[in-house]
Amino acid sequence: MGLPPPPPSASFPVSPMRRFSMCVTVAVTMVTVVALVTPVSGFPYGAPQYVCVSMRPSHPYREQTYSPSTFPFDIGVKVKGGNEVVVTPGSDVIVTIRSKRLGQAFQGLLVTVVDSSGRTVSGLTVPAGQPLKLLDCTRSRVTVAASGLTHSRRLDTETVSFGWHVPDMARQGDVFDIRVTVVQSVDVYWVGVNNTLTLAHPAPTPTPNLHQEVTSFNNTRPTSPRNSDDPTSSASSLSRLSSTLKHQTQLVSRHYADDRKRLWDL
Repeated sequence: MGLPPPPPSASFPVSPMRRFSMCVTVAVTMVTVVALVTPVSGFPYGAPQYVCVSMRPSHPYREQTYSPSTFPFDIGVKVKGGNEVVVTPGSDVIVTIRSKRLGQAFQGLLVTVVDSSGRTVSGLTVPAGQPLKLLDCTRSRVTVAASGLTHSRRLDTETVSFGWHVPDMARQGDVFDIRVTVVQSVDVYWVGVNNTLTLAHPAPTPTPNLHQEVTSFNNTRPTSPRNSDDPTSSASSLSRLSSTLKHQTQLVSRHYADDRKRLWDL
């Protein structure tokens, strides 16, 4: 005599709301795990245009507090083609970001230039060979070409340089801010460090010394007691010319007479 079959297991229906809640829990868990095992890289191939205003990378860490004494990088500016630091309207400058300590590299950066009214200014340039690219930043619904600059790949460098052309229509006393965000690592970065430039007046063009030029001109005039404006000198020249012409006329007449005589003798 066989054993009776086991009783059917009890099944409890799962409501649609319960099933949805379970799916949401699983999805959140998976996202959390991925976030924990995947390092936050921010923008390894350069910042997008929409961060030109905030200047902040997408890192889940607070930026460093800026202080000139603790900021580990120098932001230097000089006029292109020389060592001058006096910036004037229309000049081309070279901006260099350099680590203050050997072996301290940075990974990324974002640069914009604004005037005293907060308007974005164009003119940024990328030298050949630099791992940088330009951005057309938008501020107050106005897009300005070549008004931003960022890395094109992870830099891992201690120094980088780029150019900026000062607006030709700028005037003496105009103020421009070169704003730089420097990323040293995912959790160490500085946002919008300013290097303020106040334009100087262009060097004046030397004006000639009129008194000196007149004196020099007078010193180069002929020292002869008689010049071309002397009427006596002019009369003497005409007399010599008349005498020369008369002499040549006599020579021609004499040769003509000799030729006629030879013809008659033939």
